[in-house]
Amino acid sequence: MNLLKPFAGTLICLVVLLLPVEHASADTPSYYLKRWVFDAAGGLTASTGYRNLSVAGQSSPLGIAASSGYRNYPGFLHSVAAEGNLLPDYTVSLSFAGSGTGLVTSFPVGIQCNIDCSAPFNAYFPVTLTATADQYMIFFGWSGGGCSGTAPCTITLTGNTTVSATFDDDTAHMVYVPGAIPGTGTYYTTLQAAYDGADPGSTVSAWAISYLENLTCGMEKSILLKGGYDQEYTSQTGYTILDGVLTIGRGVLTVDRLIVK
Repeated sequence: MNLLKPFAGTLICLVVLLLPVEHASADTPSYYLKRWVFDAAGGLTASTGYRNLSVAGQSSPLGIAASSGYRNYPGFLHSVAAEGNLLPDYTVSLSFAGSGTGLVTSFPVGIQCNIDCSAPFNAYFPVTLTATADQYMIFFGWSGGGCSGTAPCTITLTGNTTVSATFDDDTAHMVYVPGAIPGTGTYYTTLQAAYDGADPGSTVSAWAISYLENLTCGMEKSILLKGGYDQEYTSQTGYTILDGVLTIGRGVLTVDRLIVK
């Protein structure tokens, strides 16, 4: 008798992946399985990415049928108090300090703000905060929550956490006198200091912001004052405003994109 005859022309393949799971008893599991799922772009899935899966007590290893497919989802087992408990959410509260402005974002997503804000994140998983200063500003650094310095800060939440981000005006680079060699030069904090320190025939470059000062040109030298630059001094994007008095006593001052208010 041909036992395969009823299945002629049909190939049935059942693949079972065995996943051993430790447990304390059949009634109260000791472990929960938590998965962290990424989409193709590297971000978390729209379903928020984190899920808590109860692993019930089993007398034999768990099986995953082939019909469920295969995925490379990194995960780990994390002990919890009792069946049904989910890992809690903790709140990251972000505050802003300093005279400047900027944006702080988080990964996983949740925080994207330029004013004080907060967002919940899953416990025991890393949260990375990244700060980006606005134009003509500088990120001074982090404080609180174990964060310091200016690099992106990664924290692992074991409770509600408060972090402060400080942004200031980038006063150290407000005026620039390029050097003879490209990429070299000297930064000044005021137009007057740049004029006084510039060699004859030099160009003084200024940002597209308002300078609250008086400028007195009283030296026997020729200076070109070019305004309206972006923060990196790569292009002129607007106008420099001199909110004060411009006095030319001696020498020559040629201006480009300067408004005297």
